[in-house]
Amino acid sequence: MSVPGLEIATARVDITPAAPVPLAGYAARRGVSDIPVPGTLEAAITGLRPADASTPPVWLISCDTLFADTAFERAVVRAAGLIDARCMILVASHTHGAPSLNATAITGSTPAPEYRAEVVQRLGQTVASLNASGPWRPVERITRASGPGPATTNRRRVGLYFDRPAGRLRYGCHYGHNPQGARDPMLHALTFHAPDGPAAIWWCLAAHPAFYPDMRAVSADFPGALRASLSLSHPEAAISFLPGLSGSVIPAVPRHPPLRAPWRRALLSRLPLIPGLGGFTPDSYAAWCATLIAAWNRLQPKTVSGTLFGPFALRLRRTETTSVFRAGDPAMPMILTRLDIAGQTILFLNGEPLAEWQPILAPFLPPGAILTGYAAGPTAYFAPPDCLAAGGYEVDGFQSAFGLTGRMSPDAAETVTDTLKTLV
Repeated sequence: MSVPGLEIATARVDITPAAPVPLAGYAARRGVSDIPVPGTLEAAITGLRPADASTPPVWLISCDTLFADTAFERAVVRAAGLIDARCMILVASHTHGAPSLNATAITGSTPAPEYRAEVVQRLGQTVASLNASGPWRPVERITRASGPGPATTNRRRVGLYFDRPAGRLRYGCHYGHNPQGARDPMLHALTFHAPDGPAAIWWCLAAHPAFYPDMRAVSADFPGALRASLSLSHPEAAISFLPGLSGSVIPAVPRHPPLRAPWRRALLSRLPLIPGLGGFTPDSYAAWCATLIAAWNRLQPKTVSGTLFGPFALRLRRTETTSVFRAGDPAMPMILTRLDIAGQTILFLNGEPLAEWQPILAPFLPPGAILTGYAAGPTAYFAPPDCLAAGGYEVDGFQSAFGLTGRMSPDAAETVTDTLKTLV
């Protein structure tokens, strides 16, 4: 299907730090990256607009970083000279191997103001240049593909585990493989085709990019591995990763080398699932990334059909909930951004929504809608009410690392769905 009157402008921006810089993502990691930068951090920019420029472009910027807060998004909007901040969607890949772009410390990270200012300038200047002079190209068609992704697992496991800091066994919700837990096992891809080939590739896999085997290294993690593979055939395409609802989902990367003694395997299975334990080897990480690339190569793209209104196939709407924390706690809103392109819907949420939100939100969206977290906004784990009784890090444990107080309200699901209905 051609997309009448829709144009696209894209860019890839290198945001790799030029020198060792504090990294964000692991509470146990302090200080700076002290080994040579092994890979590239990148931001992908996609602009979409009607051909007659009757409405401002919609911009999607995906960055290799842990989070993007509201202040960072507003700084990019100002640097780009945009009048309306609501025309930009800024989403973090959530890699745990990049410097922080937030203004405040989170999960053991140290703010990197000089790096942040440089990235703001690069992104703002690139968007301003594309906005003014493109090049803008017609979108000839949009293809969608979904298929089984590489192995992932829910990481919220309830049972007996060994609490290392306390030195004793406990029963409760902890980090551990829970294959029966909620997760979206599918790999999704949306490709925008210009006359000279794919201009932008947006892909989604609900999994934490937190398993690069050297936690001291700068790394785009598995999103960077697939990007490198796709760049071999599409070097000019802007490749954006959407992390899905992955607050409770991780890649099923083998933790430990094979152990012959069954009692040793049983004991290790009771340890909390913490990347810093060192069980993620370069070989196991590379093998899992290979399964990701293989899953991508098995996808069967289909042309997206349908238009939304008038001659254009593009619509962006954004709203904000009231606080989803308990009454009396500091306010914590969730920001809902709905993007519709030629009949394909993507819902962006801020912070880290757990996979358990999928069955709550999906009924209020068109079939095939893609849901993702990590869009710019206030940063917190967002656990739906069904997860509150079990507790665990995503319910009770993250607050100190995030510089927050408060807990999710048992009425949060109703608050969010009532707000989502206004975008339907």
